[in-house]
Amino acid sequence: MTAPPDSTIEFSRALAADLAGPGRLVLSGGHIAQVTAADAPAVATVVMPALSNAHDHGRGLRTVAFGAGDEALEVWIPKLGLEPRIDPYLRAAVAFGRGALGGVGILN
Repeated sequence: MTAPPDSTIEFSRALAADLAGPGRLVLSGGHIAQVTAADAPAVATVVMPALSNAHDHGRGLRTVAFGAGDEALEVWIPKLGLEPRIDPYLRAAVAFGRGALGGVGILN
């Protein structure tokens, strides 16, 4: 669910250390302005931070696409030489876009 930049979201559960039960999240200008406890809403909603990708090599082209399948490390590392040359900017943009579409909000 995507909320407008200025809105209020009532949730039944938050994945946060200081607020586990029902609450209200107020958005102002696209940023979280306030989070408070509240009565349970009519619809069950879970509020959580964006997913984090803690391990990614930024491959715009999946290894399976050029014959280096998802096998044991010793098998597919030599096959990386088969990877076609791709513009580094395009490769990074595709990898970033793929992560964003998958719900990733933080890259490490």
